[in-house]
Amino acid sequence: MLKGLQKGLSLPTEKMIPSFACLRDYGNTSCSTTWYSMAYIESQLGVKKNERVLQLGVGGEYLCYYAILETKGCITEGDT
Repeated sequence: MLKGLQKGLSLPTEKMIPSFACLRDYGNTSCSTTWYSMAYIESQLGVKKNERVLQLGVGGEYLCYYAILETKGCITEGDT
């Protein structure tokens, strides 16, 4: 599923690393997977003020969830 989304959205591999890491570390956890991926992004990559992150969750049949999150402050130490 992840490789299909990556191909369909023309995403580079580095943008998919949080999703693949989450799948490796926690398995398929359904809708909480997007929050585990967000935690990975915050802790490993950092998120700067006003940066936007797209969360996309796809389930069986036609189930789809998405959210666009925008930070209001810095999450990474030392960023302004």
